[in-house]
Amino acid sequence: MAGFFVSCDTVLHPTTNKFPAEVHSVQIKGHAMFDIDKIPLEKSLEFELQATMEDARINGIPLAHLSISNFSGQSVGELAAFWQLYAVYSSVLRNVDPFDQPQVEASKKISFNKRLQYKGLL
Repeated sequence: MAGFFVSCDTVLHPTTNKFPAEVHSVQIKGHAMFDIDKIPLEKSLEFELQATMEDARINGIPLAHLSISNFSGQSVGELAAFWQLYAVYSSVLRNVDPFDQPQVEASKKISFNKRLQYKGLL
């Protein structure tokens, strides 16, 4: 089994996460939502990728990373659909539950910490 990661080098529509003021004090992983407010969305997605890859390395899971420079909405959708179907069917053929994701929580923690580091809070 191996992890296969896909990312894009191009940001077509830069945007920033903006949380409403009424949720700024909501606690998530021991920090207020305000702590991760106004992080560019492309940075958040980059942190998700880095965290998942980092967790795979920590756990000795082989991985590959494909970085795409140019794409269309349709080609990205086709690629995503292909890999989703591939993951489900290959898991079923190996008698593995495709919906059991033990590394998800660990990578979420790493990703959140990367956001805090970006904001200078760690």
